[in-house]
Amino acid sequence: MPRLAAIALSTLASVCLAAPALTAAVAPALAQGTESRTESRPETHAARDVKHAPTKEIGKASVYSTWFQGRHMTDGERYNARSDAAASRTLPIGTKAKVVDLQTGKVAKVVIKDHGPAPKSRIIDLTPHTAAQIGLTKKQGIAPVEVVPTSIPAKPIIHKAEGS
Repeated sequence: MPRLAAIALSTLASVCLAAPALTAAVAPALAQGTESRTESRPETHAARDVKHAPTKEIGKASVYSTWFQGRHMTDGERYNARSDAAASRTLPIGTKAKVVDLQTGKVAKVVIKDHGPAPKSRIIDLTPHTAAQIGLTKKQGIAPVEVVPTSIPAKPIIHKAEGS
């Protein structure tokens, strides 16, 4: 055991003595490598979402189930069936958008607070309150809509969920 400790100490001493020379030789290469990595680093998730957020989408809207009442949405808030919350797969959380029912021409304003809808054939989930504003009933289930973002947040809006 003493011999092993002596070898470790001598190795440590030689590394420490060589450290200034190593640092002087390696530092410029490390600095150059860091710069190039920073430039080629992909953008943050929020910036990517904002950059690639659609200007307008046309597709099917569906109505959130009342089963979600009181459950946490992606932004951390609790789902309220009487709110202006909506779920979108393509728009970032916190985006404000205008939803136009293509059959009735009625318009409603929503805030994207959740990811979804689950069926890939749909582009947005609306609360029953918002769905009623555009003439979509729970009995109908789905309706053709146009979703136009009116404001997209620069940073993602994430609220800490209660109790966590």
